[in-house]
Amino acid sequence: MSKKFPTFLSKIDALDKSFVKKYKSSTNVRRNVVVFAIIANIIVTVEHSLQALTFMLTKDCDNNSTGLEYYFKKHFHYIFDFFPYNTAFAFILLLANWIGAYIWNYGDVFIIAMSMILTARFHEIREKICIYTSAMPTSDKKFSKPLSNDLQKTNFMFWKEIRRDYIMMSELCRKLNDLISDVILFDFASNLSFILFQLFAGLSHKEKFAKILYFYFSFGYVVLRICLLSIFGGWLYEAGRASLPILNAVPTEIYNIEITRLIHQMHYNTPCFTGNNFFAVTKGLTLSVAAAVITYELVLIQFSPDIHADDHSTCL
Repeated sequence: MSKKFPTFLSKIDALDKSFVKKYKSSTNVRRNVVVFAIIANIIVTVEHSLQALTFMLTKDCDNNSTGLEYYFKKHFHYIFDFFPYNTAFAFILLLANWIGAYIWNYGDVFIIAMSMILTARFHEIREKICIYTSAMPTSDKKFSKPLSNDLQKTNFMFWKEIRRDYIMMSELCRKLNDLISDVILFDFASNLSFILFQLFAGLSHKEKFAKILYFYFSFGYVVLRICLLSIFGGWLYEAGRASLPILNAVPTEIYNIEITRLIHQMHYNTPCFTGNNFFAVTKGLTLSVAAAVITYELVLIQFSPDIHADDHSTCL
């Protein structure tokens, strides 16, 4: 993906420059993406800080160290139970732990940001179609006449350009989906796994206030992330089909073969993101994820005695 993405970015840049010349945007997409990214990173910083604080306050390990050594042996007990303690190595592990948290968060932010950008472009196409059709004569007017040859040619060229732009945007979505479909699949799988085990831990154990606070915050945040992924992905899917009601109601005077082709294009080649073609990212995916969480959570609860029996951690 990283090797192919620079080429893809150059295509996005070229298409974006052509859209800026031909279309007017009613929203500041750049501002929305930046604000969303900042808020998401602030939340993940708070969430990971709560995790570290909760770990310090609620977990006990059998070690005789103090200060940083005690904290690192508690935090990375699964490593220092097998390897001798080293402060420099402990700091590297701590840095890797924080980087991993931001990388996990980055996948969601990246997918949502790309959905916001592409959705805005499809809305620009829809707005231009709305403006054009509202300015043209309609058949319900009493003395409506067929368009002159010059207007017919202009009308034909307008719809041809709209269809060409729509095809370019659809092709861009398809290529982007080919690049990030594995990321989407991994992102949904990791979020779903976290929800399952976090919910299982919250239902199975009664902990201190700090643990309860971290549980509700982290669990709510991951649920929000997976819902936002489905919602923004669903908006992209809907934006690709948003012009269909307008196209189906186009006045007879301006209807032509290019409109028919555009309608077929929207019906059979609707842009959307997929998880490596296992599922399409739409709003309905939220309900499917909720059903999966309930099903597998019940399975975890049924096998909970075996899970607890196999838990022999030295840091509890």
